[in-house]
Amino acid sequence: MAHHLIVFGFGWILVASIMGMVLGLAREKRIIELEQLAAQNRLVDLVKKDWEYRWSKSRHAHSILFAILCIVVGFALDQIDPQSTKLVTVTTILMFAAVVIWTLASIRHVVPLMGIADFMMFAAVLLTGWLMFVELPSHDHGSVNSTSAVVDSMPQA
Repeated sequence: MAHHLIVFGFGWILVASIMGMVLGLAREKRIIELEQLAAQNRLVDLVKKDWEYRWSKSRHAHSILFAILCIVVGFALDQIDPQSTKLVTVTTILMFAAVVIWTLASIRHVVPLMGIADFMMFAAVLLTGWLMFVELPSHDHGSVNSTSAVVDSMPQA
């Protein structure tokens, strides 16, 4: 599953890059619109258009960040002992779902769904950290449980 997460992350970088290209193409048009609104003293419309553009930049940035997190977590999960496959699968599914849900919800600005997706991503990253702490093999003892490896390596009185 870790390899799928890495491939998904790289694929989602492409999605976020397309979003960025669309954003960049619209930049000049937005600047002209903002200048016209400012010249007409339509400040409410100016702020609204400016906010929409800034929101698009935030969507683009979040999409790339989530994709990079998928790649990093995928590489981290690849180091986990195969005995934890269920937790690795849960983590991977959480990340897949979080990225897709957040991006789609951000297009329509559905804040509750974005919050749920943020929580899912946060939970997946915490679960990955926990798995890394508990399941990463020790380089000194070859133990599956790193906690016991630390205890075993302590000097005896």
